[in-house]
Amino acid sequence: MTVIDNDHVVMPPAFAPPKHRPTGLAEMPPFVVQKTTTQRVMRRSLDLGIAVIALLVLAIPMLVIALAVKLTSPGSAFFTQDRAGAGGSTFKIFKFRTMAADTSSSLNSDSADLEAFVANDFKLAGNDPRITPIGKFLRRTSLDEVPQLVNVLLGDMSIVGVRPLFPEQLGQRSAYDQNLYAYMRPGLTGRWQVAGRSNIRDHERIMLDRDYLENWSVAMDLRLIAQTPRALLMPGAAR
Repeated sequence: MTVIDNDHVVMPPAFAPPKHRPTGLAEMPPFVVQKTTTQRVMRRSLDLGIAVIALLVLAIPMLVIALAVKLTSPGSAFFTQDRAGAGGSTFKIFKFRTMAADTSSSLNSDSADLEAFVANDFKLAGNDPRITPIGKFLRRTSLDEVPQLVNVLLGDMSIVGVRPLFPEQLGQRSAYDQNLYAYMRPGLTGRWQVAGRSNIRDHERIMLDRDYLENWSVAMDLRLIAQTPRALLMPGAAR
């Protein structure tokens, strides 16, 4: 049975990921930048420094958002999703809840909803009635993703990286692309974020991620971090 619980989707066998999983660095696509120990330390230090500072600065706003979500609709203020991580693993990504908690039953076994979700690049439409009013605001401003700073602290994600994908979504990629995505943690921001977020299609995001992996550097990460605030303010860039 297909189950869509709030924003959490479990695909039926037709959409399940293949058994192929990256097994070692020997399978690394030839153009992926091989990070030195110094680069890895710099990248992880950047992740931890930004995440700690951001969580301290945003602690009170996050509490306000959590209370707003909790008080305006029944259910938890947070939810988790399975996402594909580095090395072919999966992890739980944290977000603020943006959908009504009592709507999951209307989505169970609904093939039309599932097909629309997949056709829309594994996203619900922005005008979906199941999204709460506060949820629309959180999605539009990407504030629903702020809890992912905890994922950065845990080492599941980086501040900058490839787009976080559903395991089922990654499973639809070629073996080559699965290997490509396995060699860098997904990020809170990245090429796909500054290029337009929801305004670009899935195949365009793949090309942006490939370009990022081919040309990665700490300087590029810093540049993308600097460009992210402007991207977040772009009208209609997220939904």
